[in-house]
Amino acid sequence: MTIEQIEQYVKKHCTADDYALYTDINESHETRFAQNSITQHIAGPMVNISLRVSFGTKSGSCRVNQATEESLDFLVKTAEAIAKMAPEDPEHMPSAAMQEIPKVQNCSEATRALKPEAMVDIVQKSIDKALALGATVSGMCERHIESSSMFTKNGFRAEDCSSSFGHSMTLKKDEVETKVSFEHKDFTPFNLDEEFGRLAAQAEALSSMQGFDPQKIAVILRPEALQEMLWFLGWAMNRRQSDEGLTPFTRKLDQQFFGEKFSMYSHSQTP
Repeated sequence: MTIEQIEQYVKKHCTADDYALYTDINESHETRFAQNSITQHIAGPMVNISLRVSFGTKSGSCRVNQATEESLDFLVKTAEAIAKMAPEDPEHMPSAAMQEIPKVQNCSEATRALKPEAMVDIVQKSIDKALALGATVSGMCERHIESSSMFTKNGFRAEDCSSSFGHSMTLKKDEVETKVSFEHKDFTPFNLDEEFGRLAAQAEALSSMQGFDPQKIAVILRPEALQEMLWFLGWAMNRRQSDEGLTPFTRKLDQQFFGEKFSMYSHSQTP
């Protein structure tokens, strides 16, 4: 079933006062390699469909991983049955209504067009470069195309398609082990020679390590490390958990939390 067919099925068969339907379909290819050999290639779609319904202020939800009529029938009936048995929710909120949302381009055609054969070729070239250094390399080359949507009974409709390409390599030579990784929505800027050059340079630098006395050292985070730090930081900025005293941000609302030289903001760019 397509996303539109899933939406129409739920719209036709759901009898609840309100509902919110979420779909997520991820079409992936992942080529794993270890110690200079390809060990695994995983491919195929992953489907997640979830439905949250409510009768008055009583709510229930269900999730399935197949887009068939049988699965959707189970989805609707189970969510409604749970909602009818649930207690009244004093914090119940109606589903989102129709609204204008920014249009963004999250899917790269170059990434979408990347074939499994090309990914295997990238891996083989990575292995060849490691062999030339007398080293072993392990990692993963991956490509993901994700289509997601949200539809509500109150009229909200939103769909998005996103892409990502990643290639990680861990090089081991004698006692030295180091890693680089590339991740981007667009495959176009990926350059294996540059990535492996970074990897080899790191390995060379680590081959002649020197000791030093304890001291303060200025550190510039690599983009991957900064990205992961900000992901966890954003995850921790949950208002409810903060109000319940479970995070460092408790009782810090409207107060300066970081130093004066630190600022963070979010914006959406339109194509």
